[in-house]
Amino acid sequence: MEESQDLKGRTERTRGLFSGRTATLLALAALAISVGHVAYAIWRDHINDGAGLLG
Repeated sequence: MEESQDLKGRTERTRGLFSGRTATLLALAALAISVGHVAYAIWRDHINDGAGLLG
């Protein structure tokens, strides 16, 4: 009986700042932004005839 109460108290204490769905959406948005930055840097390098990031 005490063990089940301990698990319930533990789950209540480990709640994060955001809900699971919000945290997932924030993680996906951060990933999309970082991939976008890399794609833009490569595209900008291509426009500058390879004198930038990949040169």
